[in-house]
Amino acid sequence: MDLKIGAHLQQEWLGRWISTMGQSQPTWTAGWIQQASMLTPRQKHSCGILKLAVGNEKGTGDGRQALVVAAGGEWDNHVQITDSVDVLHIKGGSLAKTWQRAPSMPVALSNAASVTTSDQARLLVAGGILEDRQECSAALLEFKCIGLEVDNCQ
Repeated sequence: MDLKIGAHLQQEWLGRWISTMGQSQPTWTAGWIQQASMLTPRQKHSCGILKLAVGNEKGTGDGRQALVVAAGGEWDNHVQITDSVDVLHIKGGSLAKTWQRAPSMPVALSNAASVTTSDQARLLVAGGILEDRQECSAALLEFKCIGLEVDNCQ
C-alpha cells in the first residue's frame, strides 16, 4: 500500500491502482468473485504474491506477470499437514483459470508466517508447526521463480 500525505491517495491491490483526488477517504469498489479453486484444499497455509522475472537477469519482475502462491497448511479435515505448493498466474491483471503444482517445500508446515520481499521476487516462509505436530519449526524457507515456467521455481 502506498500512502502519500496530501490530496492524492493511492492504494495498490494486485497491481491495480485506485486513485482519489481531493477526497478524505479512498473510493472502494468491493465484492467477491469466485475464482479457480486451489489444487489442494488447505487452511493455516502460507501465501503471497510474487512478480515474475521475465527476461530480467537481476531476478526481479516488472509486475506485468505474477504468481499467487499457496504453500503448506492443513488439509484432509485437519488430519494432514502438507508440503505442497500451488501457484496461480496473474497476467495483465487477469487471473489464470487453473492453479498449477509447484515444487514442494522441503518440509511439511502449517501455521507458518509468510512475507514477500520488498522487490516481490521471493516469498519467505518462517516457523510453523511440523508434520508430527510435536515441534515448531525454526526454518526460514525461500520460494522464487525465474521466468514463466513453474518448473523454474525453487
